[in-house]
This record gives sequence, C-alpha cells and structure tokens, in this order.
Amino acid sequence: YLDSRYASFPSASVFEPNYLTTPGATGQTQGSADLRGFATPNAPKLSGTLTVNYNAEVAPGGWVADVTGSVSYKSKFDQQPGAGGSARLIRQDPFALANLRFALTDPSGLTTVAVDMQNLTKAKFYSNRVATVDGAYGIPGAPRTIEVSLKREF
Repeated sequence: YLDSRYASFPSASVFEPNYLTTPGATGQTQGSADLRGFATPNAPKLSGTLTVNYNAEVAPGGWVADVTGSVSYKSKFDQQPGAGGSARLIRQDPFALANLRFALTDPSGLTTVAVDMQNLTKAKFYSNRVATVDGAYGIPGAPRTIEVSLKREF
C-alpha cells in the first residue's frame, strides 16, 4: 500500500488535448495546473507479487523438476505528474501479470532445460507514457513471451 501525493506543486506543466475545446482539432496545448494532492508518478496505491515454487525429483536417478509461478498486480497510477492534464491520457489502468517457469535438471546438476512464459494472460499495459504538445505517446509493455533455454555447466 502506498499513498504518495504532492504536498505542493503549483504551476506544474500539463497538456490539454485540443479536441476538448475545438472538435476535430489535433495536438495539445501546454498549460499549467496546481497538482497539490495528486498522486506522484509511477506510484500505484496497491501493488504486490505472489510467487509459488515447487521442486521435486520426478524420475528415477535424480532428475529434478522446478516449477515457479508468479502473479503481480498494480492498481491504476499516473505515469506523468497529473496524468498529463485533465484528460488523464497518461494514466495506467490496473493490470496483473502472470508468469510461469518450468525447468528440468539432469541427475548431475550440470544440464538444465527450461521454459519461461511471461505475461500469460496477455495483459495490456505501458512501460512508459508521456504527453507532449504533439499528443500522448507510450511504449507498450511486453506481450506474452515464451523462451526455451538450455544451460550446460562445465
């Protein structure tokens, strides 16, 4: 739980989409606002991670399986002070990420084959967003990814 807010932030730079005042207009107008009491950027009120790991011998001779699953959650948060302006274009909606790893290690402990799966639920989120006079831009978070790896120690 986090309650991070500005105690004082007069004349903060914000952007207002021009279509709010002129239908069909593009771009944004830079202005200022008092953001006192607004949440600070990249500070979700609620966030957390739950991880579960299971490790067991799965075959005669000492083959070992390792399974790890995790779920992380973040409530909504602003990615720029005041979420970029009154349209709140730079506000990230709540999202959860689910990840899973399965690894199999040989009896010698020297060779491991693993499958790592990230963002299993295909959660939509942005790793970063910013507002400018040209508009609001963002870098999407990673989509579902699956990686297979082979590790051999010498």
